[in-house]
Amino acid sequence: MADISVIIPVYRQWDGLSRLLCALDAQTLSQSRYKIVVVANELPPKGFDVAGTAQNARMIVCLTPGSYAARNAGIEATTTPFVAFTDADCLPAADWLECLLVRLTKAPKNLCAGRIDIDTPAHETLWAAYDIIRGIPQKHYVSRGYGACANLGVARRVLEAVGSFDVTRFSGGDAAFCRKAGQAGFGISYADEVRVTHPARTTARDVITKARRVRGGQIRAGTVGRRMLWMLASCVPPLRQTWRFLRKKAPCGRKAKALLVLYVLWGVTLWETVRLVGGSNAERQ
Repeated sequence: MADISVIIPVYRQWDGLSRLLCALDAQTLSQSRYKIVVVANELPPKGFDVAGTAQNARMIVCLTPGSYAARNAGIEATTTPFVAFTDADCLPAADWLECLLVRLTKAPKNLCAGRIDIDTPAHETLWAAYDIIRGIPQKHYVSRGYGACANLGVARRVLEAVGSFDVTRFSGGDAAFCRKAGQAGFGISYADEVRVTHPARTTARDVITKARRVRGGQIRAGTVGRRMLWMLASCVPPLRQTWRFLRKKAPCGRKAKALLVLYVLWGVTLWETVRLVGGSNAERQ
């Protein structure tokens, strides 16, 4: 029996999925010890064969909208003692699963959040500069009690005790799940050696869409008090994030570009807040 299952939700990221599956097929961990479950969150392209790219991969379909609904379907489709989550556009290091399994085996009551590096594109656009500077600061997330599902491992006993991801969310469900686990007495640890790479978003559409999706998760889910705080925060300039960007070790030109985008996104998310309060649908991509 395999020790760990990798669950990958996919929605409009089929090109990146092939690269991910190739990287998973080349893991240093013996292939007899892990399984791969691709969860199509839409009807998959005709002829797309996951097993032809990675030997121990299979695909299931979950048409309930949202990556968290897809992850729940993946959990239900597996029986391994441990589960790893990543995203379709990520690229894991060759020893990703081996290092993750060591961590989870030593501390099965702890969720394990691994390092997420941002891949710098050959041509750095204004929007890519922002994504690189912002990054996905997993170590910082862990200090606040949660980890991003782009690189997260958990024991099945934790999943059974805590329950599933919140399917009403299109964003922030990983944080909500981790905090629920913390309230149930389970810990979370950061693992720098458990590494995946995430590509920098290079276009206005990609960066703005993510910002809108995140704001939707903040406004449409959680307690009433937390939602109200996010609504009020929408009106405040992002001064804390400005300071964090300025402190980054990066070229001044890159930081200047990132700050420009930061304030553009402040306007975007302020309008998104108004739109959502008015009853419009939240972004899911």
